Amino acid sequence: MIVVTVVCGYVKSGCMLSCRSLYDLSVGESDRICDFEDEVTADLLTSVGLGVGKIVRCVFKSGTMVITTSYQTIAICQNIARKIYVT
Repeated sequence: MIVVTVVCGYVKSGCMLSCRSLYDLSVGESDRICDFEDEVTADLLTSVGLGVGKIVRCVFKSGTMVITTSYQTIAICQNIARKIYVT
């Protein structure tokens, strides 16, 4: 069984819950990465340890978004943050 949902015109497969952009997180809010918009973004973020299933927390947001994982802090520009989907 394949589940397909449409989020902001982007077709996502396999994501059972509705996903939203990482940039939509508020400061202090945590969420789990569920998908990436394209393979280039996925490859870029995998190289710094962010992948599907990783829990991230927003610690600062003002154009550039600063997130933390269990062991690192990463600054991401808003264009990239909008290509990361969380549940």
